[in-house]
Amino acid sequence: MVVRGHPALSLTDEEWEAIGAGALRAGNWVSTWAAECALTVDPLPRKSRRLVLDEKQQRFLSRSMEAHARSLCADPDAPCAPKSSSPR
Repeated sequence: MVVRGHPALSLTDEEWEAIGAGALRAGNWVSTWAAECALTVDPLPRKSRRLVLDEKQQRFLSRSMEAHARSLCADPDAPCAPKSSSPR
């Protein structure tokens, strides 16, 4: 087993306490516990990586945009409002 140099970590006292408590609960040294966590814990779980909207979210967004467009067109000064035809 080859052991490499120790990286420096800059953490608050509260963060160090939480790390120490986690290592203690696991029955490991802080360095062993931190290395295990770094190698096995996904910092960006799948549910936070979602880039697309589900069907319900898409429908809500579409309906909201339609309602907003209708409210804008109801304004007589809006460019999309139908122009009243004046008699010639």
